[in-house]
Amino acid sequence: MPLMEAKEYDLVHGATEVIMQHKTLIAALDAYSAKRQTVNQVMGANVVEKDSVLIADIAGADLARMRALATELESLIQAIRRRLPELEKKATSVTLGIGPAMRTYFNDPTFPQLGLIDEDDG
Repeated sequence: MPLMEAKEYDLVHGATEVIMQHKTLIAALDAYSAKRQTVNQVMGANVVEKDSVLIADIAGADLARMRALATELESLIQAIRRRLPELEKKATSVTLGIGPAMRTYFNDPTFPQLGLIDEDDG
């Protein structure tokens, strides 16, 4: 692996961390999706239409279940949101670091480098 051979251990560590955080993020999104499907199933059985308005007629066990699901969904989405800024920062750092490291390792100033496009520039 060229990054290891180039002794770019920080980049290797960063890339490994990004991969692991990405897997964790995907697992959290999968859990969110599964819980959201459960909400849809509960809601589908309890939604009525009155005067062209959909009303959820939820009571008893379904209401308790919906409250628990809502809490779980909110907790999951907040955890995902908290992780995203750090993951984006780390992924950007790793992505932008590979080109310069490989230019040095291969002693090739033409080795491709990635850059960021300023959103204001389109």
